[in-house]
Amino acid sequence: MTTATSPYPIGTPGIPWGEAERAQWLSRQVRHRSYQNDVLSVIERLSTRFDVAEYGRLNREFHLGAYAAQSFARLQTMIGSLWDSTDWCRRIFSTDTESLRSSSAEHELIYEALARGDGDAAAAAVRAQKQRAADWYLGRVDGAAAEPAA
Repeated sequence: MTTATSPYPIGTPGIPWGEAERAQWLSRQVRHRSYQNDVLSVIERLSTRFDVAEYGRLNREFHLGAYAAQSFARLQTMIGSLWDSTDWCRRIFSTDTESLRSSSAEHELIYEALARGDGDAAAAAVRAQKQRAADWYLGRVDGAAAEPAA
Protein backbone atom coordinates (compact mmCIF):
# COMPACT_ATOMS: atom_id res chain seq x y z
CA MET A 1 0.00 0.00 0.00
CA THR A 2 1.39 3.39 -0.89
CA THR A 3 0.44 6.67 0.63
CA ALA A 4 0.03 9.83 -1.35
CA THR A 5 2.41 12.65 -0.54
CA SER A 6 1.50 16.25 -1.05
CA PRO A 7 3.82 18.22 -3.33
CA TYR A 8 6.11 20.88 -1.96
CA PRO A 9 4.12 24.14 -1.70
CA ILE A 10 6.49 26.00 -4.02
CA GLY A 11 6.87 25.29 -7.72
CA THR A 12 5.72 22.36 -9.81
CA PRO A 13 7.18 18.87 -9.36
CA GLY A 14 9.68 18.07 -12.10
CA ILE A 15 10.18 21.68 -13.18
CA PRO A 16 13.32 23.56 -12.04
CA TRP A 17 12.72 26.64 -9.92
CA GLY A 18 13.04 30.06 -11.46
CA GLU A 19 13.65 33.40 -9.77
CA ALA A 20 10.02 33.68 -8.58
CA GLU A 21 10.14 30.29 -6.81
CA ARG A 22 13.52 31.06 -5.23
CA ALA A 23 12.19 34.42 -4.01
CA GLN A 24 9.08 32.71 -2.61
CA TRP A 25 11.22 30.10 -0.83
CA LEU A 26 13.54 32.77 0.60
CA SER A 27 10.56 34.80 1.86
CA ARG A 28 9.35 31.75 3.84
CA GLN A 29 12.63 31.18 5.65
CA VAL A 30 12.79 31.97 9.34
CA ARG A 31 16.10 32.92 10.90
CA HIS A 32 16.61 30.79 14.00
CA ARG A 33 20.03 32.11 14.86
CA SER A 34 22.67 34.47 13.60
CA TYR A 35 25.75 32.92 12.07
CA GLN A 36 27.37 36.37 12.18
CA ASN A 37 26.85 36.59 15.95
CA ASP A 38 27.21 32.93 16.88
CA VAL A 39 30.19 31.93 14.73
CA LEU A 40 31.87 34.64 12.65
CA SER A 41 32.32 37.07 15.54
CA VAL A 42 33.87 34.29 17.66
CA ILE A 43 36.21 33.29 14.83
CA GLU A 44 37.23 36.93 14.46
CA ARG A 45 38.18 37.06 18.15
CA LEU A 46 40.23 33.87 17.69
CA SER A 47 42.02 35.15 14.59
CA THR A 48 45.01 36.55 16.46
CA ARG A 49 45.83 33.31 18.24
CA PHE A 50 43.79 30.74 16.26
CA ASP A 51 42.75 28.45 19.05
CA VAL A 52 42.59 25.21 17.06
CA ALA A 53 40.20 23.38 19.36
CA GLU A 54 37.78 26.30 19.38
CA TYR A 55 38.08 26.70 15.62
CA GLY A 56 37.28 23.00 15.19
CA ARG A 57 34.14 23.39 17.27
CA LEU A 58 33.05 26.45 15.29
CA ASN A 59 33.88 24.76 11.98
CA ARG A 60 31.64 21.84 12.94
CA GLU A 61 28.91 24.26 14.01
CA PHE A 62 29.18 26.13 10.70
CA HIS A 63 28.83 23.03 8.55
CA LEU A 64 26.18 21.25 10.58
CA GLY A 65 24.26 24.53 10.94
CA ALA A 66 24.26 24.93 7.17
CA TYR A 67 22.96 21.39 6.70
CA ALA A 68 20.32 21.94 9.40
CA ALA A 69 18.75 24.65 7.26
CA GLN A 70 17.45 22.09 4.79
CA SER A 71 14.25 20.16 5.49
CA PHE A 72 15.46 16.56 5.19
CA ALA A 73 16.01 15.31 8.75
CA ARG A 74 17.40 11.96 7.62
CA LEU A 75 20.02 13.65 5.44
CA GLN A 76 20.98 15.89 8.34
CA THR A 77 21.45 12.85 10.59
CA MET A 78 23.56 11.08 7.96
CA ILE A 79 25.78 14.15 7.45
CA GLY A 80 26.24 14.55 11.21
CA SER A 81 27.27 10.92 11.51
CA LEU A 82 29.68 11.21 8.58
CA TRP A 83 31.14 14.42 10.03
CA ASP A 84 31.75 12.75 13.40
CA SER A 85 33.42 9.73 11.79
CA THR A 86 35.92 11.85 9.83
CA ASP A 87 37.20 14.04 12.66
CA TRP A 88 40.70 12.57 12.24
CA CYS A 89 40.92 14.13 8.78
CA ARG A 90 40.01 17.61 10.01
CA ARG A 91 42.60 17.36 12.79
CA ILE A 92 45.32 17.02 10.14
CA PHE A 93 43.96 20.11 8.39
CA SER A 94 43.84 22.13 11.61
CA THR A 95 47.62 22.09 12.04
CA ASP A 96 48.08 24.69 9.27
CA THR A 97 47.21 28.20 10.44
CA GLU A 98 47.07 29.59 6.89
CA SER A 99 44.54 26.92 5.90
CA LEU A 100 42.45 27.79 8.94
CA ARG A 101 42.45 31.45 7.92
CA SER A 102 41.49 30.50 4.34
CA SER A 103 38.71 28.29 5.63
CA SER A 104 37.37 31.08 7.82
CA ALA A 105 37.37 33.52 4.87
CA GLU A 106 35.61 30.93 2.70
CA HIS A 107 32.97 30.39 5.37
CA GLU A 108 32.34 34.12 5.43
CA LEU A 109 31.84 34.17 1.63
CA ILE A 110 29.41 31.25 1.86
CA TYR A 111 27.51 32.90 4.69
CA GLU A 112 27.27 36.24 2.88
CA ALA A 113 25.98 34.57 -0.29
CA LEU A 114 23.34 32.65 1.66
CA ALA A 115 22.34 35.74 3.64
CA ARG A 116 21.58 37.62 0.43
CA GLY A 117 19.78 34.60 -1.09
CA ASP A 118 22.38 33.98 -3.81
CA GLY A 119 22.41 30.20 -4.06
CA ASP A 120 24.64 30.18 -7.14
CA ALA A 121 27.34 32.23 -5.39
CA ALA A 122 27.05 30.07 -2.26
CA ALA A 123 27.39 26.89 -4.32
CA ALA A 124 30.43 28.29 -6.15
CA ALA A 125 32.03 29.28 -2.82
CA VAL A 126 31.38 25.81 -1.36
CA ARG A 127 32.89 24.14 -4.45
CA ALA A 128 35.95 26.40 -4.26
CA GLN A 129 36.39 25.65 -0.56
CA LYS A 130 36.09 21.91 -1.07
CA GLN A 131 38.55 22.02 -3.98
CA ARG A 132 41.10 24.03 -2.00
CA ALA A 133 40.79 21.71 1.00
CA ALA A 134 41.08 18.60 -1.20
CA ASP A 135 44.14 20.01 -2.98
CA TRP A 136 45.74 20.88 0.37
CA TYR A 137 45.01 17.46 1.83
CA LEU A 138 46.12 15.50 -1.24
CA GLY A 139 49.30 17.56 -1.37
CA ARG A 140 50.08 16.46 2.18
CA VAL A 141 49.21 12.82 1.48
CA ASP A 142 51.25 12.78 -1.77
CA GLY A 143 54.18 14.44 0.01
CA ALA A 144 54.05 11.93 2.87
CA ALA A 145 53.90 9.01 0.42
CA ALA A 146 56.97 10.36 -1.44
CA GLU A 147 59.06 10.57 1.73
CA PRO A 148 61.12 7.50 2.62
CA ALA A 149 59.94 5.58 5.67
CA ALA A 150 61.99 6.16 8.82
